[in-house]
This record gives sequence, structure tokens and C-alpha cells, in this order.
Amino acid sequence: MRATHYLLAAMVLGITISASQANAQCSGSAGTCNTTNTASVTVGALVKLGMSSPTTTLTNPTADNVDAGNVIADAGPT
Repeated sequence: MRATHYLLAAMVLGITISASQANAQCSGSAGTCNTTNTASVTVGALVKLGMSSPTTTLTNPTADNVDAGNVIADAGPT
């Protein structure tokens, strides 16, 4: 319950700060507010994955494989 109160208080504080910052940016006697917003984003490396086949056939493990902790090394797509 205490966490809910802290969350609510943080939201009210955030809204209050946002409203006061928005009001501080407006000026003019005509009652209008013109603002310029600039945004930027940095995109990391993009990767494209192509596959030779949409499916891969895997070997069915047996109970003995599981008990022994065997690794069944099936070759996947390239």
C-alpha cells in the first residue's frame, strides 16, 4: 500500500513539474504559445538475419539420452 502512495506522489510531482516547465516556455501578448521541439535518436547497429531453410529437423532424444546428460548435436540452418 505504501508503494502505491509513493507512485501516486511521484506522478503528481512529475505532472506539476511538466506543467510549470511548459508554462515557462510560452510568451506573447496574443494568448498563443509557439514552441520549437527538437528530438534526436541514436540507433545501434542493424542486423538482418537470413536463413537457408525455414525448418530444422532435430533428433528425438531418448530417456537414456536424458539420463546420461548427452548432447545431441544437430546441424541447424545456415
